[in-house]
Amino acid sequence: MTQHTKLPILGEKSFRLKGETHQLVTFLNKTLKDRDLIFGLTLDGTNYRIIIYDSSNNDHPEGDSRE
Repeated sequence: MTQHTKLPILGEKSFRLKGETHQLVTFLNKTLKDRDLIFGLTLDGTNYRIIIYDSSNNDHPEGDSRE
């Protein structure tokens, strides 16, 4: 089993969003990857939760600090 380093969470906020929500997160990840930011999106009931991770000191950005 591979161990992943947990990424620090910089911010987290829930929103009621409609439309092309996942495309927004893809855009943010592509645009800001050179600044070591990773954006995650989860559906929490009827709200979306966006999480901003700092990957600046991480060799494996696949981790999740909430594990």
